[in-house]
Amino acid sequence: NSNSNSNSNSNKQSQTSTTTTSTSTSNSNKNNNNNNNPKSEKKSVTNLLQKFHSAIETNTFERKHQMMSGTIMNYAVRDASHDTHLQKRSRAEGGLARSEIIDWIAASDTYKMWVDR
Repeated sequence: NSNSNSNSNSNKQSQTSTTTTSTSTSNSNKNNNNNNNPKSEKKSVTNLLQKFHSAIETNTFERKHQMMSGTIMNYAVRDASHDTHLQKRSRAEGGLARSEIIDWIAASDTYKMWVDR
C-alpha cells in the first residue's frame, strides 16, 4: 500500500501545469492610499529593493527577503503591464510571451539590479 501511495505522489509531482495570469490595475480598495498614489507605490518598491540589496550586501539574507522578492516581482509585472509599448504589442498580437515581460523587467532601470542578483 505504501508503494501505491508513493507512486501516486510521484505521479502528481511529475505533472506540470501552465496557467495564464492577468494583471489587473483596477483599485478595489478605495481607502488604501498606497493603491491610489503612484508616488507612494514607487517609494514602497524603492524601499523593498533597498532592503533586499542591503541583505545581500551584508550577507544577512533571510526568508523575509525571499518574501520581499515575491512582492518586488508583483510590482515589476504590474509596472510592465503599464508600459505603453508592451500594451500595444499585446493588443496587436493577442498577448505577450512570458519572456517578453521578463526581458522588459530585466532591462528596466528600476529592476535590472534586482534581476541580476
